[in-house]
Amino acid sequence: MQELRWLRIVASLWMLLMMGVAGCQPIAPATATPIPPTSPPPATAATATPTTASAVSPTPSPAASPGPTPIPTLARRGPGVILLSLDGAPADVIAGYIADGTMPNLGRLAQSGARAAYARSINPSLTAAAQTSIATGSLPRRTGIVSNRFHLARDDFYWYQDGFSMPLDNAEPVWKTAQRAGLRTAAVFFVGGQPDLPKQLADYTVGYGKRDIYSNLIEVRFEAAAAWENAPRSFSPAREGKVPIVSRGNTIATLLLLAVDTSDNGRADYDTFYLCEKAAITADCATLTAAGNWASFVINKRIVSGADFKITDPDLNHFRLFQSAVNYNSAAPADLLRAINARFGFFPPSPDYYALEHGWITPEDYLEMARRQSQYQIEVARWIWETYAPDLMFAYQAPIDEAQHQFLLVEPAQPGYTPEKARQYEEYRRRAARIVDDNLGRLLEVVDLQQTTILIVSDHGMAPIRGEVNVNAILERAGLLKLYAGKTDVDVPNTKAIAFTSGAAGHIYINLRGREKAGTVSEAEAAGLIATIRGLLAETVDPQTGRPVFARVVDRAGLAELGLDSPSSGDLFVQAAPGWALADTRGAKNVFGKVEYFGQHGYDPEIGSLHAIFYAAGRGIRPGVVQAVNLIDVAPTIARLLGFAPAATVDGRPIESILSMQP
Repeated sequence: MQELRWLRIVASLWMLLMMGVAGCQPIAPATATPIPPTSPPPATAATATPTTASAVSPTPSPAASPGPTPIPTLARRGPGVILLSLDGAPADVIAGYIADGTMPNLGRLAQSGARAAYARSINPSLTAAAQTSIATGSLPRRTGIVSNRFHLARDDFYWYQDGFSMPLDNAEPVWKTAQRAGLRTAAVFFVGGQPDLPKQLADYTVGYGKRDIYSNLIEVRFEAAAAWENAPRSFSPAREGKVPIVSRGNTIATLLLLAVDTSDNGRADYDTFYLCEKAAITADCATLTAAGNWASFVINKRIVSGADFKITDPDLNHFRLFQSAVNYNSAAPADLLRAINARFGFFPPSPDYYALEHGWITPEDYLEMARRQSQYQIEVARWIWETYAPDLMFAYQAPIDEAQHQFLLVEPAQPGYTPEKARQYEEYRRRAARIVDDNLGRLLEVVDLQQTTILIVSDHGMAPIRGEVNVNAILERAGLLKLYAGKTDVDVPNTKAIAFTSGAAGHIYINLRGREKAGTVSEAEAAGLIATIRGLLAETVDPQTGRPVFARVVDRAGLAELGLDSPSSGDLFVQAAPGWALADTRGAKNVFGKVEYFGQHGYDPEIGSLHAIFYAAGRGIRPGVVQAVNLIDVAPTIARLLGFAPAATVDGRPIESILSMQP
């Protein structure tokens, strides 16, 4: 989407001052205080401009006009392949859900096709890196995507790059290889398929939605309503309130909320609320109820951005309205973007972990947000498959990952564990799996498995966590990372090392003279400094058990064995021991911190709970069960199914044992 759980709040604050949006998206409150501008760069919105007061226009553009733009349906030319990635789906968990009937659609595919005992992810087992390797068949040494977040020597030493929005170094998505073979391709919400990465575009590319404004919990004050056009009857005097939409501390739009009492019971029961741009009830208004339904509202008609709203406290004396993040679509070519905006509206918000952890929404709300977004994604994918008839389509679903992150409460050592809570959280995870399986069923309704192969994979599994370890706090305590007094800004001239972490993995970079822009450490000093940091990490042990909290610490000489020998990698690559997540917050008081979520990945992909899934069915697939496959084998297998040669940069091999066709 959506991985960096321990860092999400801080990462959101870093980007609040400047940000557009990035994939696997942190969400923070609109009132958060931004960190000064030594932060990482904002993601670039290629298809729209940031929201400003003047950007909110009451006049719809053609993209926002009612009714879809007519698009001729293309004829399907021959065999096709669909890859659907279920982010964060662990092999053992999904096998259990198939066995107990939670995922009947995937179960039927498994029975009719081929399945692997598990799929081996890449190192580190993180979404940006792993999804990119699925798409390219290449290891991070070639893709350059070595984590969800990493540093490049060309940037300032405190700067990091977002692995979800970076161009590839020496690899290409298999959809580009297929294009050169004369095939029609689509990448729908898939990592590496972003309209602002022009060299990686499929013929029809739908990027993960862009965020324009952060989510917010709004307290609405009501007063006697003025005259509203087309107002419905209210058995108590209608009341109205103002709903500010706040971006970077500025109110960029003010909506109106009309409260109406539809019950003729002699009491003031305000049960229906109309969210409108002006004091008039029109088709553009959103209708909310005291019962707590969700409703969507277009904030910016020019770029078709909008938010979902839900009343969390309907009492007019302390009324609360949850406003999701404001998102918009990105797609290429431009006609595709216009068609998606017209047919489907704005890109729905991701389930909001920040709002959940701060009590703004409930777990049920979180899952409903996951359902709304993932259903939108599958409907867009269905429409593209039917309308444009691509020979190859990549698509994406996130609810399993989002629920595993938030609700993987399975061990007594995890904070807040009780058997009752664990059972409830298991049901939340199961509901997320049902959402995905229902969406798979919707996709299969438009797929002819006599002519099409469908591959269902995941990028990694998930492991339970009970705490986090702040790597930069370790460096700060040793005097290797210096911050300006009272700030989180990095004092680069006096800093020797810095860490950037994602999930359970991290890269530590030395401020090397001649490589970094303002390097302070000589080549002669570097080896000793790396040895010092190794020692610091080895000394960091679980305060309860005394066991090491770092399972792997590898210098550049050892990265080739992991497929991570890329210039993007750190001078040290570190992975946490199971049970721990890594953090890199600057200025943290403590090395060890609490967590308010329960699942993480980025660990060694050989760990059982990190095993991914692989299912294949339809044309060219021999039914049966195979043992482990590698995620980098997926792209060359697609090439074999569609009859073209894989790119020279592919590290994987076709999975011959599942294929019923000859090379």
